[in-house]
Amino acid sequence: MPEPIRVVHYLNQVYAGIGRDEKSDLPAEVRERPIGPARLLNYLMGDRGSVVSTIVCGDGYFHERRSEVLAILESVLQESHTDLMVAGPAFDLESYGLACGAVCLAARDMGVPSLTAMTSSSYAVMHYGGQLRFVPTGPTPGDMLETVSQLCRIALGEAGD
Repeated sequence: MPEPIRVVHYLNQVYAGIGRDEKSDLPAEVRERPIGPARLLNYLMGDRGSVVSTIVCGDGYFHERRSEVLAILESVLQESHTDLMVAGPAFDLESYGLACGAVCLAARDMGVPSLTAMTSSSYAVMHYGGQLRFVPTGPTPGDMLETVSQLCRIALGEAGD
């Protein structure tokens, strides 16, 4: 049986369950466990993979201190011996989608495959164009199970590439 893949997951303050706009200034934090949608991804991967860290950051903080957050990301990816970076899903949230795209692009530039999810009409999809792999979502978190299931299928497929 192949080694389980090691996933680092990026979430904003909303999907981490910390708060909404009032917590947009939340500094980047590294949790050594899955939280929010990362818990679902971890469960769905079963013994084929695990979310080894979750990076949580407020959307406003990310956009104000992008280089600082990306430095934290780089450190986590290196220390965790990450096989795959997953960000989101962001659904139709513009600021979060842009952060997810930036995180995935940074991971890719470090040689770590990355994957994110958002609506196909998201500004981030247009902004990042063909640079990243996106899973299309419905417009609302009501599609969370279906979206994370699709992320899981792709993540486990990535492990064999």
